[in-house]
Amino acid sequence: MKRLFLFALLVLGPLLSFAQLAPGSIVFTGINGDGSDDLAFVVLDAIPANTTIYFRDSEWTGSSFPLNDEGRITWNTGGAIIPAGTVVTFTNVNNAAPTASVGSATQVGNPGISNDGDGVFAFLGSDDNTPTTFLAAVATNGSASFGSLSGTGLSLGSTAVALSGEVAIGTYTGTRTGISRSCFPSVINNSANWQTQLNSSGNQAADGTAPDVPFSTTAFTFGASCPLPTVAFSAASQVVNENAGQATVTLTITNPGSQSASVQLIVSSGSATNGSDYTLSVPQTVTFAASSAANQTVTIPITDDASAEADEYIVLRLQNAVSAQIGSANSQIVFIKDNDKTAPTSSNPGFQLQLLTSYRNPTAGSSEIVTFDKGSKRLFIANSVGNKIDIVNFANPSAPTPITSIDVSALGGSINSVAARDGIVAAAIESIPKTNNGKIVFFDVNGTKLNEVTAGALPDAVFFSPDGKYVVTPNEGEPSNDYQIDPEGSVTIVDISGGIANLSQANATTVSFAPLNGMKAMLHSMGVRLFGKKGGVTDGSSVAEDLEPEYITFTPDSKLAYVTLQENNAIIVIDLVNKTIATKDGQPFIKSLGVKDHSLAQNALDPTDQGGNQLLLTVPVFGMYMPDAIASFTANGQTYFVTANEGDAREYEPVLVEETRIGSLNLDPTAYPNAADLKSNLLLGRLNATNQTGDTDGDGDIDKIHVLGGRSFTVWDANGNLVWDSGDDFERYTRDNFPNLFNADNGTSVSVKNRSDNKGPEPEGITTAQIGGKTYAFITLERIGGVMVYDVTNPMAPQFVTYTVNRSVPPNNATDDRGPEGIIFISATDSPNGNPIVLLANETSNSISVYQVNGVQSQQPLALIDPLYNCATGEITFRSEGGDGSPVEYMAIGVKPYSTNPNGVIEAEKRNDPNSGTVITLMARQNGVVVTRDFDFGAFCGGSNPSEPLKLIQPDYNCQTGAITFKTTGGNGTPIEFRAIGIQDWSTNPNGVIDAAKRNDPNSGTVVTLMARQNGVVVMLDFDFGAFCGGSNPSQPLALIEPLYNCQTGAITFRTTGGDGTPIEFRSVGIKDWSTNPNGVIEQEKRNDPNSGTVVTLMARQSGVVVMRDFDFGAFCRQSARVAATEAVESLNVRLLGNPAKEDVIAEIQGAAGQTLTVSLTDLNGRAVETKTIDKAAATEWTVFDVRRQPTGVLLLKVATPKQTKTVRVVKQ
Repeated sequence: MKRLFLFALLVLGPLLSFAQLAPGSIVFTGINGDGSDDLAFVVLDAIPANTTIYFRDSEWTGSSFPLNDEGRITWNTGGAIIPAGTVVTFTNVNNAAPTASVGSATQVGNPGISNDGDGVFAFLGSDDNTPTTFLAAVATNGSASFGSLSGTGLSLGSTAVALSGEVAIGTYTGTRTGISRSCFPSVINNSANWQTQLNSSGNQAADGTAPDVPFSTTAFTFGASCPLPTVAFSAASQVVNENAGQATVTLTITNPGSQSASVQLIVSSGSATNGSDYTLSVPQTVTFAASSAANQTVTIPITDDASAEADEYIVLRLQNAVSAQIGSANSQIVFIKDNDKTAPTSSNPGFQLQLLTSYRNPTAGSSEIVTFDKGSKRLFIANSVGNKIDIVNFANPSAPTPITSIDVSALGGSINSVAARDGIVAAAIESIPKTNNGKIVFFDVNGTKLNEVTAGALPDAVFFSPDGKYVVTPNEGEPSNDYQIDPEGSVTIVDISGGIANLSQANATTVSFAPLNGMKAMLHSMGVRLFGKKGGVTDGSSVAEDLEPEYITFTPDSKLAYVTLQENNAIIVIDLVNKTIATKDGQPFIKSLGVKDHSLAQNALDPTDQGGNQLLLTVPVFGMYMPDAIASFTANGQTYFVTANEGDAREYEPVLVEETRIGSLNLDPTAYPNAADLKSNLLLGRLNATNQTGDTDGDGDIDKIHVLGGRSFTVWDANGNLVWDSGDDFERYTRDNFPNLFNADNGTSVSVKNRSDNKGPEPEGITTAQIGGKTYAFITLERIGGVMVYDVTNPMAPQFVTYTVNRSVPPNNATDDRGPEGIIFISATDSPNGNPIVLLANETSNSISVYQVNGVQSQQPLALIDPLYNCATGEITFRSEGGDGSPVEYMAIGVKPYSTNPNGVIEAEKRNDPNSGTVITLMARQNGVVVTRDFDFGAFCGGSNPSEPLKLIQPDYNCQTGAITFKTTGGNGTPIEFRAIGIQDWSTNPNGVIDAAKRNDPNSGTVVTLMARQNGVVVMLDFDFGAFCGGSNPSQPLALIEPLYNCQTGAITFRTTGGDGTPIEFRSVGIKDWSTNPNGVIEQEKRNDPNSGTVVTLMARQSGVVVMRDFDFGAFCRQSARVAATEAVESLNVRLLGNPAKEDVIAEIQGAAGQTLTVSLTDLNGRAVETKTIDKAAATEWTVFDVRRQPTGVLLLKVATPKQTKTVRVVKQ
């Protein structure tokens, strides 16, 4: 008996000997977040009977767990000792009573394990909230899933393991025998020894692909061997400020051996540049002494430059280990936080949004959309969750009170939106099921139903046109949840001019998108997103079924409706008069909005919800604008649109699930050679992207990553061209001023950054308003909450004004406003308290934020200024300034009656009647105040200032977007066309864009030639956008180039290139003294004096630097000097710009004044390419020929008058 006991003691003693439980006493060997959820762990130190160990699915803050969150398992080991080497499993972890293979377990809190960021801790403690000794930890999506390991006594790779990439199930697959007890923790906690399946559709834990459950319960047995020492980074990332001087990288070693070990440190990739942003000689060998467990450090000097740029990063990796192995923590990202680029500051600090109240809707549900009727002083709230329209007394904006609610369920549908005007309330109601046609129901302000008409499927919003004639709905036409039915998207137009009582279905027209069905390939090529899967068939939806209208705004004349197609990343324009899709250039007016390049510094973003660091990085992804709301405004007689670029994905599981983490995308190795680095959860691994677009070459992988939304608002012109975008303003401002709310979701708790991986602040609603003579845009941020305000009076360069949010940290859910969806503006004229009001409908908190606009009163009375006038058509646009910000009506007898539409027409009869006079009196009326101004259209069009010919002046230019607006002075009042090679072809639209490829190409130069044409007269101006923007091409110092010169008049225009962007002064002795005006005249006395010479010295001065250039006007003009008739062929002077030519040939022609001029371009065989004739040529004529379609070779340009001919050769490249 003694021998048997002694044998048991010798054999089982090591397995039953009790050591105090410590970090590493147990180690996780399996985790499953799919199906029923499971855990497995091995006992490395025997556990006494009746021991209680807690398992918690939560994030450790460094000092505590969030109180009572997530699942908390209490495990009692039972009445027997658990020997070392035993594997214990928990199954049904998503249940309140998990099944333990040993002992018993119970669970409280929110049970279950997630595959997108859970960390599970095992610990001893006084209760499940109060750990005393941490034993082990496992994470399913990188170390950030732990929250922090600080204060736990656990370390990654030795007593904790972090699996990467949204792991659905993972299990340890390494050896279970022969390793010593002291070495087993580092072996099991090395993620390289685990097999995983990433999250996907279905149940990865039971799909027949390893690993699956149940987990192995094969016991571990100890031996004497120990693997090589393991070298790893001490942390997955670190952040250093740019002015910190240096970053210190720490490498650790576990299980040091009896001989020295080394490893190489390299830079794998990054956005920071070695040598300018930091300095590190790589590869760098790091050596660990024999038998030493001391950490080793590498110091990286950081450059504190003066460049305002995005935050940057470098990815460090380990390679080529000698006498060691590289651990699972084999990379570290060093983030460098820029200290030069600041958040936008207010352009108008006096502008304030004062929160009068947060109206807490007493009707349960959600306050999604709000509208206001000024006559009744009532609000109408679309309560989508409660399926009601809540009516509120708004006579006192500081204290709204409920009146009643309309039960929409009684109408056989669900409320989506509501709009009110002049005592009429219109509601957009979807049917049940949503794939059937919905309807528009009309009520009076008391909630009494007046009438209804049928609309298309799922009318998602409703609007009154500016003139009140139409009610319009975008019918989204979403598919059924199983995608078996996909109704067409459409727009319904209801003509209510005959009164609501007389309304019938005949007054409602639903504009179908079916005419676009044959254009799918063309629309695809334009960038319109079409990928519907009706019936579960790839590309099975027609164009009309695929298009999903979201929101509408109008032109001021109520003739056109601009409709956002959010999921399609496009807009479509509807002709309200003809009730059809509008056309542009002979084609249906539908336009893709393109993408936003987040690799540019102005478009930086925070791409991850992990790591805890608020960083705005440039990354190689492209944001699809995908706007929700859209609004319009006018500036200088032009209509512009603003969009809130929210982004939205199609989720119809399992048929179509568009949204995918970048970590799960198959990235093209050529486009993304650093894909492994980018897929880190601290960079792009967590960022949501689409899996439906981005495969540009059709080979099955992603060549351009497309993410959802622009995290911004954008100004577009009437043609759908981007004019300006707010870039990273929203994230930068909230990060620097509201860090406790930065990219937080709109739930009842505040978790900073938890939306960084998914559309960030998520701009949702937008509206515009005129206040105090300026135009403002108000943009709601659905996730963080609140409203951004910008001054968009100059649409080329909007200015940030303010941001306001009614949300607190810690949260106060009784008063906080969360989840703003709808937004409206009430002018001072319409406001019950006489002040401008902004209302936010907060969907999540079921509340209405009531803001009063203060500090923006007009300093000038209302006044009319010169109108815009077209001498050829008689079209006139009234313009005013000053006033109190309320609507202005315009009128002129015989032109137009009073209306807020500023556009009218002076009819041809009036213009051509010599007896009626050419002076009309323009009138503007605001709040009963009438101002007048006389306008003489005859003098305007008859050259009332004939001394001022048409001339181009410096354009408006946006250095951020490349948007450019041509500007002229002088001329005869007839329409002017504009052109610039590579920017836009001839058009009366003065707006264009210098695209990014041109702006960023250091070899293409920064000078573009702008052209304007009026009645055949062409004028030109060179514009150096590089110099204008502050010397963006510093390799080009200021230099004078050949001036523009008129040999007949002596008029000269100085021209420069390069420089630093500051003002330039010009001078030439005897011509002009120093001034910034580049124009001068070489007087006739000088030009005709044979003794004075024909060379003048031109000078330019900028920031104290003077450059000079000699110009021989005599030689310049010699070719066009008048000669005898026998030599007349030489009197024509033809000068080519752009020869050799790729796109355009521009010819300057002198010597044909007053004559008929014919200019023809032919090939060498005499075949005509193009011919232009000018009946009466000016002293200098410009002609432009488009040669983009001509083959490479030589062309002939022939210039002829009745007596003269000249031919020059053109080389087409």
